[in-house]
Amino acid sequence: MAIAQPAHAKLLQVLLWYEEPQIVLLQPRPHEFIVGVAIDSEEMHSGFVGAHVSVRQLVQYMMQKIDLRYLYLKPDLKKWWIFDLDTESDTVSLKRLKGSDSRVDDNAPETGFFYRFHDEIKNIDIQVANSVQKFDIDGSWELGEFSQFYGQVEDIYYLFHSVDEYKNPSSSYTRKKQIEDSLVRPFRGGGSYRGMYNDFANDNDRAAKLRVNGIQYHSPGYVEVRALEKPFEDSIKLLQNFSSSRDEIKGYYRALHGTLSKNKLLKKESRITSTELRDTISDQAKELATQMPGLSVDDFLRMTGGELLVSAKVLLSIVRRVDKLFQFFDEGRAKHPRIFID
Repeated sequence: MAIAQPAHAKLLQVLLWYEEPQIVLLQPRPHEFIVGVAIDSEEMHSGFVGAHVSVRQLVQYMMQKIDLRYLYLKPDLKKWWIFDLDTESDTVSLKRLKGSDSRVDDNAPETGFFYRFHDEIKNIDIQVANSVQKFDIDGSWELGEFSQFYGQVEDIYYLFHSVDEYKNPSSSYTRKKQIEDSLVRPFRGGGSYRGMYNDFANDNDRAAKLRVNGIQYHSPGYVEVRALEKPFEDSIKLLQNFSSSRDEIKGYYRALHGTLSKNKLLKKESRITSTELRDTISDQAKELATQMPGLSVDDFLRMTGGELLVSAKVLLSIVRRVDKLFQFFDEGRAKHPRIFID
């Protein structure tokens, strides 16, 4: 058995206490966690073996995509630690264990022990898609229309979440670079609008994933989704505003689209050729963005490295998706309690 030099971690929470601590959560460094399970040890007062996991895997556990045994035996950071817990101290001394150490397998939790069986994880900056939202549906639907409806909801939802991630000071450089690349690539000959939205969906953490929670196809019926509350609420506000200001929004859209078309700027890899034209596009893009709650030209300029033309085209792509999604509500086939048809 080989044991590395001691390390340290912060004790965040005792998740399960049965006469004494049974499951604990530690944090050795930002964005990494250790989930420890109690062991019998004559050498320690309160012995634990812990698995070293990432935020992404901890979120999987919180969403009950995996049980505690899987988390413990297959940590994605591939490290295990042994430690003696002192609940009177915020700091825990750790000693490294090899995965082949018998104490790892011998103390594995039983299969089927899920997150719901202990206290909720608190006081750490992790968001889980735990808000259930419902759209009522009525009338006649083709199967492809269900797919189109959900696809537009998904595109707008993931766009808002990506903007939130980019603006979050705790987001990693790698994640911000992913978002930048997803935005800029389609307008430089390396992808498409569809690819941009697919990138937003594929790159988001499991925590943010929009999932169908329930569906009833009969009329009347419903589509129920599980989502992060903020990007979903931002999506609803955007639809709300489109309902009350669609003519004005479409007017701003036509003005900006017309300027780009007239100056042959809708093609990939095109460039703004004059300061006067740049000012016109900037003004028109900002006018359009004022009708889109939660979004701004400045945000997209930061996310695209100052690319005004890319930012303008992204705004146009959002309007097209909102327009297609809103059509279902305008037809009376989709309803949401906070979207009113004027």
